[in-house]
Amino acid sequence: MFERIFLTNLRGEKLAAIFHIPNSCIVNEFVVILCHGMFSSKDGVKQIAISNALEEAGIPSIRFDFSGCGESGGKIEEVSISRRLQDLEAVVQFVKTKGLKRVALIGSSLGAVVALLATSGGIVKESEFLILIATPSGAEILLEQFSKDKVSRWKNTGFLEVDGKKIGWQFVEDFSMYNVLSEAKKIKCPTLLIHGSRDEVVPVKSSMEILDAMECPKKLIIIDNGNHLLSKGEEIKEINKLILEWFEHGKNI
Repeated sequence: MFERIFLTNLRGEKLAAIFHIPNSCIVNEFVVILCHGMFSSKDGVKQIAISNALEEAGIPSIRFDFSGCGESGGKIEEVSISRRLQDLEAVVQFVKTKGLKRVALIGSSLGAVVALLATSGGIVKESEFLILIATPSGAEILLEQFSKDKVSRWKNTGFLEVDGKKIGWQFVEDFSMYNVLSEAKKIKCPTLLIHGSRDEVVPVKSSMEILDAMECPKKLIIIDNGNHLLSKGEEIKEINKLILEWFEHGKNI
């Protein structure tokens, strides 16, 4: 079963979330928090499928909309890593009030960066495990998909329209303040990285760089012919299988 809830972040914005509660839990005081990508939401195909798979396996989870996305408050043009870390912190505080002291994170794309930084920076202390899907290793990786002229216009005008949505240049400036690879070295929990071999937004080399930087128990799985979204039926089945296997792997370390 699931419960629809609303939280408030540090900026006073409403955050919408879905809390999946299995009829019979196989773990105590434990929850998985899902972090979606830049323009996605808690209601994305992959987000729903992962939470359903976890629930069927007896593992509680919570999926939520970052500010500016889905049913949450805020504006997408104000998106930044720092703001999303604040959003995630509000969710972490909520699950603690439910007695769920043990937390694992699953993040996709920008959500994976947020999950990694939350783990390395202490928002989630002693994370049980970490699963990162299509993770950018830095702001420069995302800028590679745009021409130099477009990046220059973005910087000069302050905004860039992507998929019909305006993104402020402050997103790049904020992202650039975080050294993802340096933070990756601080991760202690078992970490699984997943990437599509044909990712057109974040190249596979990005996950490889993160893998090389990490000193924790780690593994990289590359899904053949997978694009950035990894939202096809067979891809989602494979991802769910990998997640449940990694959960068991983490318990045995």
